[in-house]
Amino acid sequence: MTRPFKNLTPGNKMTEISIYGRADCPFCVKAVTLSKAKGYDYTFFNIIENNLTMDDLKKIIGRDVSTVPQIYKDKDYIGGYSEFEKTEIDSNS
Repeated sequence: MTRPFKNLTPGNKMTEISIYGRADCPFCVKAVTLSKAKGYDYTFFNIIENNLTMDDLKKIIGRDVSTVPQIYKDKDYIGGYSEFEKTEIDSNS
């Protein structure tokens, strides 16, 4: 699921969020909701629909992972939902 670009003005780069997770995961849903609330362009990669195992996710992320969501902000690895929420709170300070 990709959200269309919105509120772009020349010279402003839109923040892009990549979320790897499951549709039935509450923290994955929260990550999507936070992305929408912030007006970010996001892509949700459903690991079930894409037949991705945790080993596959480890290769994509480049580190051991055991939970979802796994989130990138632009090209920076954030971690899970708690880390994503914290970066957003810190960026508002």
